[in-house]
Amino acid sequence: MSLAVYVVASAGIVAAGSVELLTVLRFVQGLSGAAGMVLSMAIVRDLFDGYRVGKVIARLMLVVGVAPILAPTLGAQFLLLGSWRLMFVALAVVGAVLWVAVALRLRESLPVERRRSGGTGEALRSYGSLLRDWSFLGVALIAGFYMAALFTYVSASTFVLQEQFGLSAQEYAILFGVGAVSVTAGSQVNGALVGRVPATSILQAAIAAGFVLSGGLLLAAALGAGLPVLVALIVLTLGTAGFVMPSAPAIALERNAHRAGSAAALVGAMQFGVGAVIAPLTGVLGGTPSVTMAAVMFGVVVVAGVLLLTVRPTWRAHAADRTAHGDRTEPLEPADRPVAEDALTAAD
Repeated sequence: MSLAVYVVASAGIVAAGSVELLTVLRFVQGLSGAAGMVLSMAIVRDLFDGYRVGKVIARLMLVVGVAPILAPTLGAQFLLLGSWRLMFVALAVVGAVLWVAVALRLRESLPVERRRSGGTGEALRSYGSLLRDWSFLGVALIAGFYMAALFTYVSASTFVLQEQFGLSAQEYAILFGVGAVSVTAGSQVNGALVGRVPATSILQAAIAAGFVLSGGLLLAAALGAGLPVLVALIVLTLGTAGFVMPSAPAIALERNAHRAGSAAALVGAMQFGVGAVIAPLTGVLGGTPSVTMAAVMFGVVVVAGVLLLTVRPTWRAHAADRTAHGDRTEPLEPADRPVAEDALTAAD
């Protein structure tokens, strides 16, 4: 259903004749598109448990993490071929292809006995319960503030690299792509580590590294360091995001298997909501673009670190509870195991 709405909204944007209609359709497009990220994470939690959740989500983060970085570059290529409307023609076509693939290949992942009824009221109660659970909310906010570091880079990089350092459009595109490679590499190394190293340990190490690297970036920018130094620190900082973005959702979902859909929705809302609120700060604060960008990136990583310190005690309590009562994770239904095994093979 959401994909069908997405296709219709994208096609409507192509024919939009006013800014008002364009704005409304863009809102509908974004709202329907968000369902894909939420449902994909919920499906992963339905089909997998334990460390396997982290391995598969690491692959999902290839799209979630890299898309905001690659999208401007891809959009610029479409503008070379035609007007801005061509981009939405492409989005409508991609949405239609995905709709056909889902209709033909994807089946309900949650067994009947684990499904809930109750409609909107039950969903709101589930959201309320999650928002009162600091072990979940803290991790979701960590994901949101770390995504804000990525969004800050996306929104400020053109001012830093092109306006401050005078790079050409081609040089800017190359460096922007290097950032995408760094996020991708981080998420893939994370996927390889999951199962050998606890997701909580990966998250702690990544945030600690991000604190050091983003702090170094701020110091270098404030001291007027050259472009090579700044780019190296930016790329390494983005690499830590590749570890955080899969680990945080995996931790949040692993502890909320019985309400995976609601948990995935709130994690996604925190990631993109906090990121969207923080990113414009670079423009509001003004000053030297590189210093402002580095200051905001360092600030949100610090917030993520503080949140981590408040969440860690809940992990120890959760581990102690599982030790006392045993692991109650429900095994997959026999009919679901082939699907899960195929997906895990692809993830490996």
